[in-house]
Amino acid sequence: MKRDGQIAGFGLGVNEVRPCLDVMAHGHLDAILLAGRYTLLDRSAESELLPLCRERGISIVIGGVFNSGILATGPVEGAFYDYGLAPSDILERVRVLEMDVAPTPLAKAALKFPLAEKCVASVLLGTTRPSSINRNVEAWKSRD
Repeated sequence: MKRDGQIAGFGLGVNEVRPCLDVMAHGHLDAILLAGRYTLLDRSAESELLPLCRERGISIVIGGVFNSGILATGPVEGAFYDYGLAPSDILERVRVLEMDVAPTPLAKAALKFPLAEKCVASVLLGTTRPSSINRNVEAWKSRD
């Protein structure tokens, strides 16, 4: 379809690294939407997928930069991680991350982190609350 000009690009959207690598073993992708696997908390895309994308010129859009919420809310009771309540070990890791990025707010650091990687073309955010949209816009606009 791409050769025939029917489409401009071919991509994949997933929540795990392995399917990306499996598809890439059989053909070329132009873009990948990867949710939750290249964040401050989960860097599972870092060792194998990102170098391969850089090498092959594949653009990545990172979704789920807040890992289902915990990197936006911080390690509070009821925080979500990977579509469920965050377990105690994740809460502790986020406490440490929060201290590591201070004085930058955790949500701002989480939003900007993936963009330092050269094959990351964009981040994709989703929310149901206007306050979250406002926080994300303000984090995006600030320079530091």
